[in-house]
Amino acid sequence: MTAGNFDQRVRVIVEFRGDSVDRELFERTLQEKDWPIVRELAYDERRCFDAGAPAAVFLCVEVRLVGARRGAERAAGLHLTALRQSRALDVKVHLAQALRTADDHRTFWYAYRTPASPRRRERLQVLTGARDTGRVVGAASREQARRAARAWLEPVGAYESSGTDVRTEWGVAEPIGGSRPGVANSRRRSQAPFVLTLATALLSGAVLSAAGVVSLYGMASLLIAGASAFLASRLAIRDALPDRRRSSAVVGGVLSLGATVGGWAAGASSPDPVVGLWVYPGILAVAFVVGGLWALARQWNSSREVLQWVLPLLISVALTLMPGLGDVVHWFYLDAFGLEPGDVGVPALWRIAAALTFLPVLPIWFLTAAVWGYAKHLHQVVVHRWMPVTALAVTGILCTALSLLLVPMSSAQAGGRAWQQAVRGDTPGTYRGIKPERVCVQPLKKHIAADGAEFDPSRPYLRIGSAHGTVALWDVRLRVPVKVPSGDVTLVPVAAGTTKCSPPRAPAAADAEK
Repeated sequence: MTAGNFDQRVRVIVEFRGDSVDRELFERTLQEKDWPIVRELAYDERRCFDAGAPAAVFLCVEVRLVGARRGAERAAGLHLTALRQSRALDVKVHLAQALRTADDHRTFWYAYRTPASPRRRERLQVLTGARDTGRVVGAASREQARRAARAWLEPVGAYESSGTDVRTEWGVAEPIGGSRPGVANSRRRSQAPFVLTLATALLSGAVLSAAGVVSLYGMASLLIAGASAFLASRLAIRDALPDRRRSSAVVGGVLSLGATVGGWAAGASSPDPVVGLWVYPGILAVAFVVGGLWALARQWNSSREVLQWVLPLLISVALTLMPGLGDVVHWFYLDAFGLEPGDVGVPALWRIAAALTFLPVLPIWFLTAAVWGYAKHLHQVVVHRWMPVTALAVTGILCTALSLLLVPMSSAQAGGRAWQQAVRGDTPGTYRGIKPERVCVQPLKKHIAADGAEFDPSRPYLRIGSAHGTVALWDVRLRVPVKVPSGDVTLVPVAAGTTKCSPPRAPAAADAEK
């Protein structure tokens, strides 16, 4: 973990016992983790912790962690206590206290050269930063920033003090960011509640379009939309200046109502608003998984992470993309007709597409890794143990096995439905490159070497496919497969419901015999 790449700092009072070699190992371990030793406690400071061991050393260590603030003290203590097993060091934790960082209400102001005339071109130069001096001033108000900028620029002598002014990012008089100067007891708050409120308003509009206003769900959606608008207006004025609270409340309410109208318009324009509702839970699920993976990637600090979730994920991807899985899908489908993929000749592109049907196992692994990331972010997985790792691996393996079983079962069910359609006299639809077709088979020779059953050209067959110079047919009456050489017959497509084929013309057969 590099310096500065942390979220929480915890001061921990630890008792260390050992010789100079252990002390050097302890300090080197802390240095690798970027946890500095602040100081060594004096005798008067350690009296409340001393357990009657004069040889012990009491140190104040600053533990730097990545993750949430809640539970950071406990996580820091567990990290240091784990050194007793991992490095065989005699370390005992006595006190852990998180450091609270005071909020800084200052805003960064950009110093720029004041234009001689307030024309549009000069104002545009100010807004785009073309007239910036390259100096940034941190101050709580515009006047303070202006005085500081002029005081620093005057000794340089490049510009007159009266020709210097300051601006925010957008050139307005006051900041528009999350930190508002001049507000008593203000602090930078997260915008996640406001975003979730807008997402709720969007979903309520979609439900309203699917259920209608007169239904129970529609009335509930209207209530939720109104509550979202009220909550959005309240959240918008949390950090607003006193003279802008009303306008901020209006903006928050309008944004929430706009999200509701947007959700309603999206649902009304879709062919099936009820089916379209599944898009919104999908978006939330994707956001949840992305957030968990981001939290997991931020806390990558051990090669054991590869064994925990990266290696199982890569194994699942490799198993999913194996070309043989496509043959498994087609094999279970063709088993209803007594055929195999080698008899049909499925194109390679369709074999790859069939193998991709096993890809739903990947979201399961991503979800498992995301949950693991949230657990580490909330300091629930502090010290790596093999029990949670084993549970994670077993969960992923079971989910992978479940996916590998569900896809063949789905293919077998599709083959059974196609078999029932063929028995009823209907032509089954296309399935992953396999296109059944009802045909009449006209022989080009007197004797046809058929494999599987006796060949009868007077009745139609169901053509499943062809490969290696052989046509794979299925006898609808006998319900058995028949394979004939493709060079000895001619296939004529016929309509569904045809029960008899016209006999071939004798001259054609004679010519073929010659």
